[in-house]
Formats: sequence, structure tokens, C-alpha cells
Amino acid sequence: MIEYDFHIALEEALEGDKKPCEINFPASCVVMLRHNSKTPDTIDIKVNLPDGESFIYKTKVVKAQSYSFGDIFKRRLFLLLPYYLMRYEGMIGRIVEDENLRSQLIAECTSIRNELISAMARAGSMMLYEELTALIIRVSNYVFRQNEKLQDEVNKAMGGEVLELLHERAERLEREALDRGLEQGLEQGLEQGLEEGLEGGLSGLAARLKERGIDAAAIDEEMAKVRAECRMEAERKKAERRKEAERRKAEREKEAESKKD
Repeated sequence: MIEYDFHIALEEALEGDKKPCEINFPASCVVMLRHNSKTPDTIDIKVNLPDGESFIYKTKVVKAQSYSFGDIFKRRLFLLLPYYLMRYEGMIGRIVEDENLRSQLIAECTSIRNELISAMARAGSMMLYEELTALIIRVSNYVFRQNEKLQDEVNKAMGGEVLELLHERAERLEREALDRGLEQGLEQGLEQGLEEGLEGGLSGLAARLKERGIDAAAIDEEMAKVRAECRMEAERKKAERRKEAERRKAEREKEAESKKD
């Protein structure tokens, strides 16, 4: 930690123009995800200077499991939430066997989820809610890995199913938007290309026919018929492409429904 703190302090000192140079160490800390009775409140390092002077460099220890979820929300220490359930690692057997303990755990998970939704909604950070929930579930899957039923109950209480649905919906909307973009781009490209190609070809043909002395009015009449027939064929092709796009969409929806079941 002293090396980390010194690096930050030195960077800030080099950016300044104070004489003599002044180094300000940050108020850093060490976060302990697990702790016991022997875990100290500070990490103390004795620093010996060349002139014989010495001092104790102290770094505060933050014990994650000493914070209730109420403390976490009150102090807005949201980064500690993913590790909150680690406090139950040594209680898995008791929780599985005791219905009251299991109910209390699920109720607590539900409260954490509801508080997190409210806090993130007020802050306008629902994306952060999804990211934190995903991390909480990842850690909880590890904590309760030895009991699949309890693991599933915790996931549901934390909103795991809702999170999966949000991700599936986002992926589905992304695929549909991509398909629509490709379909629209293809149709526009084909229509524009066919129109330009048709007009270019008919104009060249009409010019050659006029050079051969064929009546201009008759040429224009025939050209109009050809244009109409080509446009009807283009509309038929467009309808076929739309029908195929609807078929693919129905297949995706059917696949999504089967995954839910």
C-alpha cells in the first residue's frame, strides 16, 4: 500500500509547481472481504529514514462483512454489495436445515434488491443496477455453490430471472434492429439500383430506336409499358422479401418462447 500511495502522491506533486516540492499521501484503505478476530483495524508499517528518524505509516482496514446492507446504502458503498453474502459462507449447512434462517436470508436478499432498485432509479443509473446485480449473483453462486436449490432461491430473490429477461430482451431487440436495418438497406439498394438501371437501359434503347427512324410516340408508349411491368415485378419481389422477414421473426419468437419454457 505504501508503494501505491507514494505513486499517487508523487504524480500529484510533479503536476504542481510548489517550492519546495510537497507530497500529499492519499487517505487510502485496504478492503478485507473476509475477516476474523485477528484481523487488525490498521496495517502498520515502520518507515526508517536515512537520518535515523522513523515513523509508523498506517493504512485503514475496511472489513466488508462488518457493514450491514443498511450501512452500505446509507453511506452509498455500493461496491461492497457484491460481497455482502460472503458473510454466510460458514452458515450454509445451518441455513439449508433451518427454514427460519433460509426465510430470513431470502427476505434479506429481496430487501437488498428493492433498495438497490430504488437507489439506482433515484440516481438514474439503472445500467449500474444491472451490473451490480450481475456481480452479486456471480458471487452468490460461488458462496452457495454446494446447494443448488438454495442458490436458485437466492438468485430469484436478487432478481436474477428479471436480469436474464432484460438481457434476452436487449439481445432480441438488437437482432431485430439489425435485421430491419439490413432488410431496409437491401430494399432501398435494390429499388434504387433497379430504377437507375431500368431508366438507363430504357433511355439508351429509346435513343437507338429513334436513330433508326422509329416513331418517337410509339417508342414512348412501349417504354411506359416496360416500366410498368418492371415496377410490378419489383413490388412482387419486395412482398416476397417481407414475407421471408416475417417468417424469420416468427422463428425467433418461437425460439425465445421455447427457452422460457
